[in-house]
Formats: sequence, C-alpha cells, structure tokens
Amino acid sequence: MKILVVDDQEIIRGLLRVLLNEDGYEVRVSDNGQTALAEFDEFQPDIILLDANMPVMDGYEAAPLLKQKAGNLYLPIIFLTGLDDDVNLAKCLAVGGDDFISKPVEKLVLGAKIRAHARIRELSRETNEQNKLLSYHQESIAREHEIVEHIFQNALQQSDTSFNDMDLHLSSASMFNGDIYLVAQSPLGSTYIMMGDFTGHGLPAATGALPVSRVFYAMVEKGLSVGDLAYEINKNLRVLLPDDMFLAATIAEISVSGRSLVIWAGGLPDGLLLDKQQKLKARISSRHMALGILLEQEFDSATMNFAIEAGEHLVLYTDGVTEAANIAGEMYGEQRFYALFEEKNTISVNDIIQQLKAFVGDVKQADDVSLAIIKCIDNRNNIEEMPKLGLSALPFSLTTRLTPDIIRRCDPILQLLRMVSTVEGLGDHRSTLFMLLSEIYNNALDHGLLGLRSKIKDQKNGFFDYYMEREERLNQLLDGTISLAIDYFPQQKSVRFCLFHNGEGYQGSHNPCEINHDSPHENCELSPSEQAKSCTLKEKKEHGRGLELVDALAESLQYLEGGNKVVMTYKLH
Repeated sequence: MKILVVDDQEIIRGLLRVLLNEDGYEVRVSDNGQTALAEFDEFQPDIILLDANMPVMDGYEAAPLLKQKAGNLYLPIIFLTGLDDDVNLAKCLAVGGDDFISKPVEKLVLGAKIRAHARIRELSRETNEQNKLLSYHQESIAREHEIVEHIFQNALQQSDTSFNDMDLHLSSASMFNGDIYLVAQSPLGSTYIMMGDFTGHGLPAATGALPVSRVFYAMVEKGLSVGDLAYEINKNLRVLLPDDMFLAATIAEISVSGRSLVIWAGGLPDGLLLDKQQKLKARISSRHMALGILLEQEFDSATMNFAIEAGEHLVLYTDGVTEAANIAGEMYGEQRFYALFEEKNTISVNDIIQQLKAFVGDVKQADDVSLAIIKCIDNRNNIEEMPKLGLSALPFSLTTRLTPDIIRRCDPILQLLRMVSTVEGLGDHRSTLFMLLSEIYNNALDHGLLGLRSKIKDQKNGFFDYYMEREERLNQLLDGTISLAIDYFPQQKSVRFCLFHNGEGYQGSHNPCEINHDSPHENCELSPSEQAKSCTLKEKKEHGRGLELVDALAESLQYLEGGNKVVMTYKLH
C-alpha cells in the first residue's frame, strides 16, 4: 500500500513517515500541493494524507486536481488539519476530501482510518477492473452481433418478394429475429413461401434461420413438393436443434397461374384465404406438429390443396400478432384480427400494424411480429420470355455417362444445366430446360435403374416410404448407367436430349402396361414406344404433373426400346 504525505511542516512529515513505515506502508512526502501533483504521477499512491493550509498550493486547491488524476478509481484523501470549526471541515469534504484527522495525529486513529479507506480502495479497484472487463465483453458481443447479423443478411438475401405482390411486415423483439420469412421461385415458375417462428426470440432463435434457409432454397431449386420440403427441413432441424427448440411453420406453393395453392401447416396460427375483395374465404388450420420435433418415420408430409383464383390473397402471420398484449394484460386476439378483414373493403399490412400498435400502446414488444398478405397473381407472362437478341450461332454437343457412384455423389442435372445456361440465349430457358431434363432423368433413375413403382405413394405414408426406399436402393445400387446427350441446333432453334438407361425397371417392376392394361407388353395394341409414353403418363398423372407437362412443353417426345431410351426436342421459339 502506497501513501503520499503532503504537509509543509517537516516534523509532521517525518513523524508520519515513521508511523506508517512501522505498519509496513510505502511512504513518500511532499511539502505542498504543487509538488504533490508532480509526485503523484511517478508514485501512484493508494492514499493521500493532505494538509489543508500550505504555501504555494494549499490542500483545498490540490485535492480536486489529485482526484482528477485518479480517474474512475477511488482515491482516498484524508485531510490533516488543526482546524476544528465546522465550516473548514465541511470545506475539506467539499473539495474532494473523504475524511480528516486532527493534529496532533494519534497513531491508533491514523491506522484505523487508513485500513478502512484501504478496503474501500481495494473494492473500487476490483469494481474498476470488472467494469473494464464488462466493457470489453460488451464491445466483443456487439462486434460478434455485427458479424452474425452480416452473415444472416447475406444468407437470407436470396429471398425475393418480387414474384408475387407481397405486403410484408417483420419486426423483432430484440436485435435478432426468431421469425423467418423465405420466398423463392421453382424451375416451373411457381412461388414457394415459408413463414416460421422459432421457439423464443433473439440470437438463439435466429440461429435456426441459416440451416432452414439453406435447405429451403436448395429444395425449391430442385422442384421438390411442399410436403417433401417440409420433410427435409424437419430432418435437418431434428439433428441441429436442442430438444426444447422447434420451428412452427407454414410452407405454401402458389402455382404459376395463380389458381392453385398447396399448403403444409405445422404450428403457426391459422392462415387466411381471402377473395378478390379481401373478404375471408377460408381459414387454413395447422394440421401438423412444428418442425424439428418428430422423427423421420413419424413425420407427416401431407398437404392441403386449394383451388383459388388469380387476385385472391393468402395471409400468414406469427403469434406475435395475436398474442400482443396491452398494459392491462389483454391480448389482441384472433377475433380482433379477423374483424379487420370485414370492416374494410381493402386492408394493408400497415393498417393492421397501426391498429395493433394503438391497442398495445406503450407496452414494450415482447415477441417477434411477422405478417404477410400475398396476392396470388398469374405469373405465366413473366417466365420464360423469349430472348429478343439472337441465339448463339455455334452448335454444340454435350455427352456424359453417369455411373452409380457419380449419381450418389452429385446432382448431375444442376451441373449440366449450369453449363448449358452459359450458351448465349439458352439461359433465358433455364427453368423449362431444367424441368424437362430433371423429369426424364428422375424417371429413368427411379423407375429404370432402381425399379421403384409410383403406386407406393398411394399407401399411407406413401411419399415417405417411397423416398426411404429410393434412398436405400440408391445406396445399394452397384450396376446400371444413365447416358445423356444434349445437342443444340442453332438453325432449327432447338435443343435435343437423348437419354438412355440400361436398367430393367420398365420391363420389370415398372412395366407401364402391367398397371394400365390387362395384357402384357407384347399383346398391347400400341407400339413399344407408344406404350411406354402413354402408359407412363397415365401412371404419373396420379402422382404429379411431371411427364404430362413434359409432353405439353416438348416439341417432340419419343420413348424407344421399351422405355429405356428417351428422345426429346425442345423448340426455342
């Protein structure tokens, strides 16, 4: 412990030095306030014994200057004074003194006061260190939040609300939003929308947005159904999230014509379907548990299908809207929310949020609030517009042979389309080319090499069983190849795909005539190519629009060699 003694009387300085040295303190002395200020910088004392009346600079003037040098750390200043009037004693405390000792100094009193102030000094030092550490952590956390926020913004910026007319409000209860809103367009031109609400709010809840968005965009790009998309997200969240955390979500697909709506709903408040006048047409209730709870074999990917008209609206929102409470603890509630759509001819998201804020008043937002009103519009005129500039004049041919190992390790269709899309003019047709090629490829793989039958999907949990069987057979696949040739003919303004697989799916487990005709292949009235084409289409119609749409979009489509070979031409007109 360092003590600085400041007194103009040499005998007092000497006496105090002796007394303090006996108690083990390190002591320095000064004869006035000015020399004490200079001594302070070098000595850095823990306690100062300061005389009130001195020449050059007295204690009243020196005390505040010494306190200033100490900064935020408590520096005890004990005045040494022979004065005993209240006015001067009060003046000592007013200029920064913390205590005083009357002259002549008594050793017991001096020791007691120094020990008392030494304890306070040590507590101040500990507090000061803790404050510095806290400040450092606050700065570190703020920097980490900036980095995480930057990552989130970059990860989620792929979401594009321009496909449909979307009126949207997203507000978080803290720095990070535990709600998620994603939008993407599939290769077929339909719009996928996902609104979700993670358990809790803030950074822990927001971290789930990264894996969800990654799966969402990847699966939409592959053209997966809404139910399959929900299944994939659930599978990923089951691995990543702790047991007490999950994602309530609604996933919707609005067809390119704006006339079909497919919904998977798990845990969010009821969505609303509004007619063209924004009047309530139907409530879309949740039928499933939230994502990230159920095991894969327990998960239900069943969806709801709605026939809609272009110009109708879909309303999605999280419980932060209806559970917002005012100062009396009364929640906004569903009835007030639904009534808004009956009170006005048209209503915007901003109208609803303003009414919500008026109801809540000055109560601090306790939960993340997300609300979207999506207009179901006809997007057919906005996709696949023909290039106004000429197509590339350079013909090309691309061939590849896919073995089981290659098929398991990568998505060959996406990689091939990336290469094809670099050709001038073909990039504008990317989504249609992707749909055409992926449909014939997946048909060849699933039914040709793997021998799967689509009617598996008709059973209970059929889609889950189908894809589990597909994954198992793909992992066990040792033989069989798919050969693919892509030819571009600039003069004919066309692209031709020629795909061949050497599996036995069409002749065995996926014999189209076995499903749709009483007679075997050789007794069917159609030619082998016609059989494979027409019968495969009949079976596929019950499980999706894939081959039916291929047949409609392609300039020509031929199934040869019993269905093992497909030749398809797409016209770039």
